[in-house]
Amino acid sequence: MEEEKVKIKMERYVPEPEQKLRRKYQSLKVMMVIVCITTLLLGFFGGLLIAAKGGAPINGPTKAEEIKNLLSEKWYYANQQEDLDSYLDEKAARGITTFEEDSYTVYMSADELEEFIQSINVNYVGLGVSILEDQDKNVHIIKVLNNTPAMEAGLMAGDVIYEIDGKSMLGVGIDEVQNNALGQENTTVNVKVQRGNEIVEYDITRRYFESTAYGEQVADDVYYLDISSFGANTAKDARGYLSMVEGSGVDKLIIDLRDNGGGFTTTARDLAGIFLGKGATVIKEQTSDGKQTVLKTMGNNLDFIKKIVILVNGNTASASEVFTLAMKEYFPNLTVVGTQTYGKGSAQSLFTLSDGSSVKVTTEKWFSASDISIDGVGITPDVEVMLDDAFYMATVGEIEEVKEGQYSPELQLFLSGLKLFGYPLEDTNGYLNSEKAALITKYQQEHGLEVTGTLNTRTYRSMIYELQIAYNNHKELYDAQYIKALEILHQ
Repeated sequence: MEEEKVKIKMERYVPEPEQKLRRKYQSLKVMMVIVCITTLLLGFFGGLLIAAKGGAPINGPTKAEEIKNLLSEKWYYANQQEDLDSYLDEKAARGITTFEEDSYTVYMSADELEEFIQSINVNYVGLGVSILEDQDKNVHIIKVLNNTPAMEAGLMAGDVIYEIDGKSMLGVGIDEVQNNALGQENTTVNVKVQRGNEIVEYDITRRYFESTAYGEQVADDVYYLDISSFGANTAKDARGYLSMVEGSGVDKLIIDLRDNGGGFTTTARDLAGIFLGKGATVIKEQTSDGKQTVLKTMGNNLDFIKKIVILVNGNTASASEVFTLAMKEYFPNLTVVGTQTYGKGSAQSLFTLSDGSSVKVTTEKWFSASDISIDGVGITPDVEVMLDDAFYMATVGEIEEVKEGQYSPELQLFLSGLKLFGYPLEDTNGYLNSEKAALITKYQQEHGLEVTGTLNTRTYRSMIYELQIAYNNHKELYDAQYIKALEILHQ
């Protein structure tokens, strides 16, 4: 094992009872790509035939070695493995790092490690846009990220990806567009977009960029900063966004940490330093023997921000909670808005093995400057606000058509969307009667859909797209948590 040890925060942890809500809600908060690592658990054996019971001699093989030898000699499927020895080593490594009391300690192969680090940094070689797919699988640009090839070329929010390198992108969906847009650094890609009734063409040189921070001015005195992960360059990018509005009259800030599952602890420190300056204790990490390591902010703060609201939810975890708690304890005019955070109060260290694989091990519990632990508890927001039910609508492949007189949970969510958008509807239960059928008919007519008066897949997907647009581009109208943040900032 190499001596190098890297302190990290883990992937996006999903709490109970919000697992179902997270799957639904995250379809509405758009990012280009988030690569998640799925930890494989060791399988179980059934129908075991008991042979002889034997004892290992002193200084003989360990139990693990005995089992491995037994499988090599007796296992029915042994000859189906190309490299049985390596296969069993992998299984053993995953098994020995699987604990009921600690789901954060895990073994990762070299490939999984690379993907895991990328999932924190969210690094790409491509264009630099956030995209959405509509009911016809056409792909729309909803954001153009700062300092990216897309911004420099002139791509705009609202553009529809029409063609990439001569290949039509109409009706192909997000995955196909991403596969064609991403590529090798410094290669050129020809992109045509539909802008209104016009087709506009660009030659764009792909390059590396990190997509963990996005900022925009949302009022004369308010800036909005969306942090999707605590990657290696997140604090630098956040400072860059904020520096653009220094001296402009902006003195209030919304920091959106909803669905931010964490990342690097050092990034939480550096981001806090933008607002707290040098010397503030961000986190105390304590080992099992009671020894503590204190992480403090460094550098100079941007002192033009006087009032902050942080948005959180049940998927705000780990480094996001470190940052939020530090800001609560130090920043004088700060309000946390949303729902209870996840509550991950432990720290993991990543140890690299000789073959390039690694083991991520829980090595410390962490505490705030005032010795508060949120492990298993989370952070209670100062102002609790839920999103509208419609924003928990799930992205699905296909749904069974819902006709009058039938019930469907998808219909209930669809009706919540109708109500959010101002359709005259009080009863949003999933039973389809004539009144609700008439409203579905009206929606279909207004959105150029086949008029059936029933809920079908295309109509359902259309609503998902409209909700995504509402959440990402019209927060001031539909995002209750964001609306409350603006209200608090202007009190």
